[in-house]
Amino acid sequence: MSTSRVLISRCHRDTRQQATHIPTRTADEDELEGDEGTPLLVGERDVGVTEECEGSPLLRKEKNQNKYKQSEGDTMILGDKLHVVTVITAIYVPVSFIITYAIAVSNGHVEAGFPYISDTGTLPPESCIFGQLLNFGALIAAWNVYIRYKQIKATYLPVNRRGILRANTVAFILGLLTATGVSIVGNFQETNVIVVHIIGAFMAFGIGALYCFVQTGMSLKMPEVPGSTPFINKIRILLCVLDTVFFILMLIATYLANVQKEHDIKWEPHEPGYAEHLVATISEWLMAIFIVMFFVTFYKEFRKFRLTSPQVVFDIKPEIGCDQLNHTEILGTEYVGQNNTGTSGSFP
Repeated sequence: MSTSRVLISRCHRDTRQQATHIPTRTADEDELEGDEGTPLLVGERDVGVTEECEGSPLLRKEKNQNKYKQSEGDTMILGDKLHVVTVITAIYVPVSFIITYAIAVSNGHVEAGFPYISDTGTLPPESCIFGQLLNFGALIAAWNVYIRYKQIKATYLPVNRRGILRANTVAFILGLLTATGVSIVGNFQETNVIVVHIIGAFMAFGIGALYCFVQTGMSLKMPEVPGSTPFINKIRILLCVLDTVFFILMLIATYLANVQKEHDIKWEPHEPGYAEHLVATISEWLMAIFIVMFFVTFYKEFRKFRLTSPQVVFDIKPEIGCDQLNHTEILGTEYVGQNNTGTSGSFP
């Protein structure tokens, strides 16, 4: 079987229905053969050029890059149903907590009466499940953060609202740090690496609260965003206030509980500091619920947007083809196999 080759073709509409011209292989090209049956992609040296392409105005030179543009209708997964991501968040996070809580209680590792969320994922086997579930939860959270970032950027970049665009970048960074904190909490158990675990918890809840505040402030300045309503903004303000109150309450109650009794993942009701411990744990569960609810408030706005697949950019070196094709725009591809029959396709 001869090595498959890639042809840059279909330079203009008139050539779309024409048979592909296969250039004669040179001695240099024969030396560049790869493994048998392996197609060579753009970026490798073995690139053929159709005669029709040479001199076409569509093959214009670019100094540094060669771009392959995808169709505007090429949407990514759930790209036209972005609001579903908020629904997934609202279902996945509570279910994850309930799963590890049920396992920890059934194994007798924690009391049924409101342990800390991380206490339900401290000991094996629930710790393994807890870490994996929170890794996926962090990914889902980052997905929400990315969609929101792209949504605001697409709305205000054309009109150059620099203040909002800067705040959007700050919110994006805070959101990614929040998602990272969630992953850290799941992978660094408090009984193993307590310092890292606490840092992750502050990132998840503390920076998460900052993200909510920044997004709420931006929402008040962005009534033009499709799907945004005053009612949603009021809900976000309420969630931010509640999240802050319970965050402070959790810190105070945790300190008072640990003063009376050294922290333990299993607290008995008759032990000193149990009441304060209960206030702290309930506050933590409520904070997690509030942050999830905040992401859900993006539901209506996400319905008004869609995401297309990211653009793929190829950097083609000048020596891979003829001089006329140095840094040109790829508008289509042609794959030529053993039988020298061209089959139109595109890069994945």
